[in-house]
Amino acid sequence: MKKILIFITLGLTYLNADVMSYTYAKSFFENGGKNTEQMQKFLENDKDYIEANEFLDNTQLQDTRDITIGDPEKPESLKKEKKNFPNWNKAMPLLIKSAKTNNNPVSAYEAIYAYETLYGINRNVVDFGEMSKILYNNEKELCQSYLYYAMSLIKGYGFTVNKKEANKVLQESQKIERCKKGWISNVLASYMLQTKTK
Repeated sequence: MKKILIFITLGLTYLNADVMSYTYAKSFFENGGKNTEQMQKFLENDKDYIEANEFLDNTQLQDTRDITIGDPEKPESLKKEKKNFPNWNKAMPLLIKSAKTNNNPVSAYEAIYAYETLYGINRNVVDFGEMSKILYNNEKELCQSYLYYAMSLIKGYGFTVNKKEANKVLQESQKIERCKKGWISNVLASYMLQTKTK
């Protein structure tokens, strides 16, 4: 019964979802990803992408955990509260499926985010490499597209180490104005140096 209710909830959400404004997808667009009508239609038709983001954003589908709030030095102030957290365990397989099946760069971006911040890249270097290639092949305005794919080529995440190809990818990034500024330019430059070592 619970499973049926979840699917009904998701079905209703599909009709109302603003596919461009999910929390983690917003980061993709804010960092330079294409925000076009064509992209919106593409995302609206990717049910795995929508379902994954519902597990991340919809409080009814998120994980609920008890957390302790208060000053640890004043035990009398401590109390337990239930808090919702994105349900990455359910979202990740859907994001990976969406990226691999539909070449969805937003799903690839979100999966890379989870590997980098939650799970660690070493949890599945092959999937990380595939996600980085999908992102690179499908979104050329995003500096992270070049960074993650070059990183995968340099370190052999899902590919044979290929520093020459990584160098070429990083040089491409220099055609994008935003990739020449701020922290990202320094990170790209550090990976460029790695392509020149044996």
